[in-house]
Amino acid sequence: MRPAAPEEEMGLADPPDSGPGRSIARGRTEGGNEISGRRWGTGRDQSAPPDQSAPDGRARQARKIPLGPRFWRLWTGTAISSSGDGFVSVALPLLAFSLTRNPVAIAAVTADQKGCVALAALPAGLLADRVNRRTVMIGADLCSGAALAGLIIFMSLGMADMALLYLVAAVLAISEVAYTVALQASVPDVVPSSEALPTGNGRLIGVALAGEGFVGPSIGGVLFSAAQRLPFGADAASFLVSALLVRTSVPGQRGRLRHAGRARADAGEEANEPPARVEGELQHGAGLTADFRAGLRVFSRDRVLKLLATTMASVNFTQNMVIGLLVVYAERTLRLSSTGYGLFCAGGAVLGVAGSFLGGRLLRLMGSSGVVITGIALATISYLGMSFTKMVVLAVFLFGLQEFGAASSNVGSLTTRQLLIPRHLFGRVVSVQRFAIGVTAPLGAIAGGLIASQSNVQVTFFIAGSLQAVVLAYLAPALMQAMKRNRTLASL
Repeated sequence: MRPAAPEEEMGLADPPDSGPGRSIARGRTEGGNEISGRRWGTGRDQSAPPDQSAPDGRARQARKIPLGPRFWRLWTGTAISSSGDGFVSVALPLLAFSLTRNPVAIAAVTADQKGCVALAALPAGLLADRVNRRTVMIGADLCSGAALAGLIIFMSLGMADMALLYLVAAVLAISEVAYTVALQASVPDVVPSSEALPTGNGRLIGVALAGEGFVGPSIGGVLFSAAQRLPFGADAASFLVSALLVRTSVPGQRGRLRHAGRARADAGEEANEPPARVEGELQHGAGLTADFRAGLRVFSRDRVLKLLATTMASVNFTQNMVIGLLVVYAERTLRLSSTGYGLFCAGGAVLGVAGSFLGGRLLRLMGSSGVVITGIALATISYLGMSFTKMVVLAVFLFGLQEFGAASSNVGSLTTRQLLIPRHLFGRVVSVQRFAIGVTAPLGAIAGGLIASQSNVQVTFFIAGSLQAVVLAYLAPALMQAMKRNRTLASL
């Protein structure tokens, strides 16, 4: 499943706050920086005085930024693939619920996925910096499609069981994190400039959430009720289409070099600078260990990245306490059918899509710290409210608050990482951050399952909301102060 995390982590016709915003991260919450002295998007020394000839914020907002065909092909592939993922995001827990009623075993599907995301984060980031990123994305799509095809075969033979579900979930999760890291690192090569990143990220997240959170779930529950194999087959086909569109939209290695050269020329650097300086973005250390150390060094030196990772890791824990049991909450507490569960997820995702499309505008109005903290606060209200209600309409709205908060905060956190991390180190640094965030997801899912097995789902949701309120009170002030003091983020 693509562009969300929980960790997760995942080009524009309009400027960041003149229209809906969108971002990339698959998984629900996703989360670097050796101070290199330059923003990777502009190649400009951060310590240098601002270019007085550059347009001010209002002028930048008024200027239209064309996206070009490459971006829209990538956007289309994300839309198709995410819709297929939406089928499976509903069908996989429904299939698990049809095989067992044990809350721990059901939550273990989420724990399995999130644990694999955490374990794959480090090698995926290194891979994204060492191998052609387009090749990584296509390979991840094909692996996911093959895993789903295998599941369909076993279901047709009547041999599907929980062990097979865990295996398929693991393959999908590993492929997802490889795809997502490569995608996040590739977006700056697709959009025309760093000014386009907030809205560009918002548009990608928006279409991903619309597909995976609204279109897919609303249809996936119906498909599962008609024939359990249908949603998995549809998602397998969507991966093949996505791979074809990635092939024609994401630049290969030579395309990245040309894009880097143009970016430096636009930034006012010497056109005749040594090729090694441009190609340095594709040159690496002696081995994987050296690459990992480079990413860890950048991450450990940046206070904003460390605080952001700590905050999102805590949020990731509580979020997966809830997400891992969502199907149990829908079936047992709200008394919904398989179709009803899909519509429940789709209804909540409407606000998630709104959050992603408004993410760029909110980022301009509130700053990175304001968007992230507001998103966490909305999720806190969501979990506490869901713990007290059995009314379907109110539950859908409360779940939608969590989706809105997660989507808008993802736009803020992703744009923050893209602005702070040097482009040639992006995969390595993000892999460290994703691991730090992702390792808490399986722990949260298992903790939620254990609590529910001893009490009930609503008690679990109340505990999750209470823990998140503590996180908000303890970490939010420090995060806001650090982000406001950062000169790069202050320009947003």
